[in-house]
Amino acid sequence: QYKTSTLRSGWKKLSIEESYGNQVLNTEARHINDGMLRLMAILAQTQTEHSFLLFDEIENGINPELIEQLVNWLIEAPQQILVTTHSPMILNYLEDEQAEKSVILIYKTPEGYTRSKRFFDIPAMKEKLSALGVGEVFIDTDLNALVNEINTAEKV
Repeated sequence: QYKTSTLRSGWKKLSIEESYGNQVLNTEARHINDGMLRLMAILAQTQTEHSFLLFDEIENGINPELIEQLVNWLIEAPQQILVTTHSPMILNYLEDEQAEKSVILIYKTPEGYTRSKRFFDIPAMKEKLSALGVGEVFIDTDLNALVNEINTAEKV
């Protein structure tokens, strides 16, 4: 459980309260690792009334053993959530059906315009998904070559 209190000048103090049997331990945020603070911030945002959340490189600093639970939490959150990642580990926690709907490739055209495309709407990626896991498809793909292929196909 986390607790906040107000300090002078509007500052907030954050602490975590943990129970072990009959013992209660309070730890101030300044003594908590960055990954745990990041995880707490992400989870706290999903408890707000915001309708859209953006998390960049969500796995950074978070214990890999917690990533699967975090991904599942975000999938179940009521908000629309955009997560950026370069991590195949994150992708591996998505079911194929979820990945097909939600993994988006963001790329640049030769003219410098930003474009997006559902990753598994690309026929070669869809084909790979029939034999590999979502993260393995990502690892097995040369993204530069894929973007060149997409840009070439769009010019025709």
